[in-house]
Amino acid sequence: MNVYINKNYRNHYIGELITNGPYSTQGQKVPITVLVSGETILIYIPALEMNITGRIVNGELQGTWGFSNGEDHGG
Repeated sequence: MNVYINKNYRNHYIGELITNGPYSTQGQKVPITVLVSGETILIYIPALEMNITGRIVNGELQGTWGFSNGEDHGG
């Protein structure tokens, strides 16, 4: 998964990701919204109804993800 993010306004960002897994959006550019609160990064992906919560550690986003319907999640 590749993510591209641009600052929209204070602590809010918009962007897109390109999925590479077994999702219905595979290979497509999917809009995302991002909120940065202190060290916490909250990402919402409307097309997948997915939330990601994490922090940047050594240049990588580490955290948890889950579908809004609770069907699947991981860390």
